[in-house]
Amino acid sequence: MRHKTQTALGIVAFFLAGCSAAYHEADLTKTQTGGEDVAVQSAAYTPLKDFPQRSQRTSIAVYEFPDLTGALAKNDSFSELGKSVSQGADAYVVAALREVGNGSWFRVVERRFLEPVLQERRLITGQATEDAQRAHTQSERARIKTETDGIEKDVEGLRANIYRDYGVDGLQAAKTNLPPIEQTLDNLDRYRARRISEIGKEIPFSAFVLGKPVQDIIPADYLITGAIVSYDHDVINGGGGLRLANFGVKERVRRDIITVNLRLVDVSTSEIIAEETVTQAVESRLVQGNTMTYVTLDRILEAEAGTAINEPKSFALDAALRVALSSVLRQWTASYRG
Repeated sequence: MRHKTQTALGIVAFFLAGCSAAYHEADLTKTQTGGEDVAVQSAAYTPLKDFPQRSQRTSIAVYEFPDLTGALAKNDSFSELGKSVSQGADAYVVAALREVGNGSWFRVVERRFLEPVLQERRLITGQATEDAQRAHTQSERARIKTETDGIEKDVEGLRANIYRDYGVDGLQAAKTNLPPIEQTLDNLDRYRARRISEIGKEIPFSAFVLGKPVQDIIPADYLITGAIVSYDHDVINGGGGLRLANFGVKERVRRDIITVNLRLVDVSTSEIIAEETVTQAVESRLVQGNTMTYVTLDRILEAEAGTAINEPKSFALDAALRVALSSVLRQWTASYRG
C-alpha cells in the first residue's frame, strides 16, 4: 500500500512539474517572436506602425548606440568575456525608425557604416574621372592629328604646284619672272610651320567639367542618439519547491533589468527635442520535478524532468528601444501642436 502511495505521489509530482513548465513556457514564449511583441505588453507603448502616415519624410540618422554598462555576461560556473547586451543596438533603432507610420515618417540615412559608403563613392568617382580623362586625351589627340593631316595635305598640294610651275617635272618649261625655287620652297616651309603653330594645343583635362558621377549624400535633419545605460543582474533571484518523501517539484526565477536612454536631436540647433529612459525586464525561469525510489533492496531509481526558459536579451533590448522611441515621437508631435 505504501509503495502504491509513493508511486502515485511521484506521478502527481511529475504531472505538476510538467504542467507548470508547460504553463510558463506558453507564457514566456509569447514574447519570443520579436521585440515588437514584447513592447506591446507595455501600456506606455504606441505601436510604431499605428502612428499616422505623413506625406513627406524627414531625414534622420543613427550613428552609434553604445553599451555604457560594461556588464559582462553572467555565468555561475566560469568567467565570461562576452557582453551582457548586444553591441549593435543601432540596428534595432534603424529598424524601428523605418516602421514608424509604415515607413512614411523618416528617411533613414546611413551613418554607422558610412566609411564603406564613402569608399565606394571614391571608387566610383575615381573610375569616372579616369574614364573621362582617357576619353578627353584621345579626343584632343585626334583633333590635333586631324588638323595636322589637313595642313600637311594642303602643303603637299602647294609643293606639287610649285614643282609644276617651275617645270621641275620636265613636262613644261619654267615660267619666267619667278623667284628662285629654293626661296619659294623655303617660304612654303615657313608657311607650314606657321600653320602647325596655329593648331590649338592639347587642352589639359579638368575634373571640374565632369557631371556628378554619384548623387549627393543626404544630410540628416535630426539625429537619434542615446545609449544602453544600465544592466542589472539578479534584481530578482529566488524560487520555491515542494517535497514529499522522495518526490519533489521546484521552481526558480531570475530577473535582470536593462535600461536605455533615447534622444531626438535637431541637427540645425543641437537642441534635444525629446528624450526618454526606459527599463525592461529579462526573465529566466526553471521548473523541475524529481523522484527517487528503491526498485530492489540494493538498487535505487532516480528520475528528474524539467525545463528552463530564458527570455532573449535581444528582444528585451529591442522592446525597450521601441517603447522609448514611441514616447520620444509622442513628445515631438506634442511640441509641434503646442
